[in-house]
Amino acid sequence: MAEFTRLNADEEEFVHESDPFDSDVVELCEITNRVLVISPRPASLRSLVADLAVRCYDVLLLHHADDPLLDLMKGNVIILDRTAETAPSTPSESSISPVISLVRTAPEDDHAYGGHWVLWPSPIGHVIQRIKTLAALLPTPTTAEHERSGSLLTFKDIALDAERMTVTRGGAKIDLTRTEFDLLRALLAAEGRVKSRDELIGDARGESSASEWGSNTIDVHIRSLRSKLNDDPRSPRYIATVRGSGYRLADL
Repeated sequence: MAEFTRLNADEEEFVHESDPFDSDVVELCEITNRVLVISPRPASLRSLVADLAVRCYDVLLLHHADDPLLDLMKGNVIILDRTAETAPSTPSESSISPVISLVRTAPEDDHAYGGHWVLWPSPIGHVIQRIKTLAALLPTPTTAEHERSGSLLTFKDIALDAERMTVTRGGAKIDLTRTEFDLLRALLAAEGRVKSRDELIGDARGESSASEWGSNTIDVHIRSLRSKLNDDPRSPRYIATVRGSGYRLADL
């Protein structure tokens, strides 16, 4: 069920005053960085998520600090929302991820939260600077870690681990058939580019199968995949249909 969070007056005012950008001049992101945001009311941070996305950050939203997805996302900066009356718990130290705390009022001790806190709402530049500072402290991944990260594909709250052949949504495991898994992997790897039905057939069963499978076969598998992801094709969250062309990831 969709979750809606009413913003207070300060948040509403800040959303309208957020750093402006011209969508006509925004460049495509050749390189992106990943940031995890943990908040019990993520709708209240929609301006932050939008600003980060525009600045070439892939943002993964989680409701809880004990989400099992964190174990798969080690080595990424985490933004922890502490502005709510009931703030989420701090991720365990085993997550090996630096944490930036968003706070409503400045703590008396500058070293609180490890010294990594930002008043929120505030200009996005303050958050970006803190992210860059912490990201610079992260250890350089080994070759094995590079290979491991390359096998993990994420989109919103979906994580696909090609090495382990697993898929989770919001931390909960989803059982897919091999064909459904391959189709989802192809769409995630395309990063928003439209995939034709023939391309998807090739991704799932090899190029030689394109002539053997009808386009309706792909539609059937996509329909099943959507069902397992609880994705409504009329208002898609994950997989969007491009009429006459194929499928792509839905908009952020």
